[in-house]
Amino acid sequence: MAGKRWCDVAGVCAFGYIVAGRGVVGPPDGSLAYVSLPGSAIIALSSVALAPIGARLVHRLSPALLRRAFALLLPVFGLKMQLG
Repeated sequence: MAGKRWCDVAGVCAFGYIVAGRGVVGPPDGSLAYVSLPGSAIIALSSVALAPIGARLVHRLSPALLRRAFALLLPVFGLKMQLG
């Protein structure tokens, strides 16, 4: 059920970008306002294709290792966002 909620949220957000971008002058080819249709298709297909691999990997690793990896990567991504 949680997966469906995320799909609902993503759909509403994408719709918001489409509505907000109406009338934008010269959007790139293959885009619907601020939403890139080829990019969206690539992300959706790769997510569906790689989800089983990620699920198997997560079930093989220990929870402690996953917590440590997440704890180490979170500040790295935060710094990357702050520094641009």
